[in-house]
Amino acid sequence: ILKKPVFWYGFAWTCGIILWNVINFWYSNIPRIDLFDNVNVKAMHFARNFPPFYARILPPVIGLGYLCSLDLLFSFWFFGVLALVKVGTINRTGLTIGLEGQPSKAGEIIALESHGAMTVLVIWSLWLARRHIKTVWSQALRGERGDGPIPYRFAVVGLACCASYACNFLMNLGMSFGMAVGQLTLMFVAYFAAVKFIAASGFGYLFPVWTKGGSFLKIVTGTVRMTTGDLIATRLADTSVLFGGTRFQTIQMIPHHLKAMDRVVQGRGLVSIVIFAGFVLSFIVSAGTIIYYCYVESALFLRSWTLWEGPHGIFGGIATSLAETEKTVFDLQKMGMWLFGGAEAAVLAILRSRFAWWPFHPLGLAFQYTTGPRYYALSIFLVWAAKLIILRAGGPRLYEKAKPFFIGTVVGYCIGIGIGMVIDLIWFPGEGHGFHNF
Repeated sequence: ILKKPVFWYGFAWTCGIILWNVINFWYSNIPRIDLFDNVNVKAMHFARNFPPFYARILPPVIGLGYLCSLDLLFSFWFFGVLALVKVGTINRTGLTIGLEGQPSKAGEIIALESHGAMTVLVIWSLWLARRHIKTVWSQALRGERGDGPIPYRFAVVGLACCASYACNFLMNLGMSFGMAVGQLTLMFVAYFAAVKFIAASGFGYLFPVWTKGGSFLKIVTGTVRMTTGDLIATRLADTSVLFGGTRFQTIQMIPHHLKAMDRVVQGRGLVSIVIFAGFVLSFIVSAGTIIYYCYVESALFLRSWTLWEGPHGIFGGIATSLAETEKTVFDLQKMGMWLFGGAEAAVLAILRSRFAWWPFHPLGLAFQYTTGPRYYALSIFLVWAAKLIILRAGGPRLYEKAKPFFIGTVVGYCIGIGIGMVIDLIWFPGEGHGFHNF
């Protein structure tokens, strides 16, 4: 691929912009190219009470998005933009749903719709895989090896052990058994949706609505039925305390690892051990580095959301939950919106399975107002339009010829950032410049 000029065209435009901006480190009179600047300076406000549209260009989204199917790309940006219109319209009209004293405004209304769609999408995926699940279960009972890198019995037993451990962890945080089971079920929905569809789409910015479902759990049960332990544990479970935060750390990489292991014929066990050891070593180094700098420089001076604003938000949220004197009850109107979102996703899934030309994927609805489609709708639109034109103009052959350009786009961006970081370390120690952000 390095011998193809089109690869270097993609490499040049991303790496070139970053290196041009590096010149500004020494010569401030040379204008920067702000094409890749973060979302904080890319917000465009079109109307009062409408959420901003972010004109954010992120090369990895463009480069990797080229490998994603057209219907997914279209659905991501279409439903993302539509969600902005829905939220703005609800804000302008003052529409709320819910019982008196516990209304849901625009953001929560869209979240209910999205969470219902995401739940149905997970159920639909499990239904489509029902024969495979039945095969896995039967082979696990018989102790057969199967064709995957991990024996099915080992996988099933591991799932049971992990679920038991997680349930016990939640109960030790203060949850009742019923609440712990409900929280784990919602966590499974969130994890399954994010991991499966990151692997299927290649779009790495799929953050499930309501993270692990704690907010929805409060809506279902009502806080009037929740003990103090339930409130504290629900808040903690929705944070990085339990299996990582919104981005789920490395969980979404597991399907890619298992798929890659399918191609390893000899020495599969050794390769697995090396990969596992690499993960453990990198975790120890990363955690050790953070702890070291927290003690040497103080966490306050590291200016990290994870070490400062994040923990404050966790404990502030717990304090707010405990201080609320007006408890909520089960709300049929909110459940109706959740069921409506699920019905929408079911209709979209059925239409997509019946008609090959159907352009709307329910995944776009499930993640419509989450970080990925909100921040990167423009990047997704650009790669969707480019891929559509390429396929219409030259078909699969031109698609393959253009692929190195988009790979070069990602490689150039990463190498440009790497060069910039080295320059910072040598010439600007302690005064680093920002290269990559949301």
